Amino acid sequence: MNSELVVYRKKSNAVKLAALRDTCKTTRHYRTLNATFEGLCRSTLFQDITIHDPTDWLVSHQTEDQTFMDWNRSYRGVKSSKSVIYIQPLGWFTDHRAHLLTWLQKFCSAFYYGVNVQVMPVVPLEKLQCGTRINPSTQRCQLNARDIIEFLKRKRKSNSLCTIAVTMVDLYPRETWNYVFGLASLTNGVGVFSFARYTTDIIFVSLIYYIARM
Repeated sequence: MNSELVVYRKKSNAVKLAALRDTCKTTRHYRTLNATFEGLCRSTLFQDITIHDPTDWLVSHQTEDQTFMDWNRSYRGVKSSKSVIYIQPLGWFTDHRAHLLTWLQKFCSAFYYGVNVQVMPVVPLEKLQCGTRINPSTQRCQLNARDIIEFLKRKRKSNSLCTIAVTMVDLYPRETWNYVFGLASLTNGVGVFSFARYTTDIIFVSLIYYIARM
């Protein structure tokens, strides 16, 4: 294996402006907002990406550069009467975790520009009627992702472009699997994703464990 590291660095302002080409209005907006962007770029949010081995995504998936105008020409928006993305929280999103749903809603609204993104009321775990288990390796409570998919299919609204459930509880798709980050049904427009593997909040995990055993 080649031990030399590959580093993908942040683009310079000159490169960013060149990507905008001759779109004067867009360039003007970029220059106006650039001071704010520069502050963000100096933070820890945007760091150089270092490739450590050949299995990294950027090594095995080569992509072409894309200018803003290239993207703008390819964007078609949502042309459907089903134009709402529903975010369905499952379980505990209270106190210091409530703001996560607001962030998620704002991010999805910006990423899927022109689509109405709504956060649904939290569904308590006991209302899911899905399978649960305690992972023998982590001692975490886990929810059966396939059962959640069936729950979402029954609850999906007629104007739903898709319904995405999010939870802080770990998931598993079948007994032979250790865990899964998420699961989705493309044909039914529903999916579920867990943030459990992104937290080290042992108190929270223990609380979920206790509730699941009740």
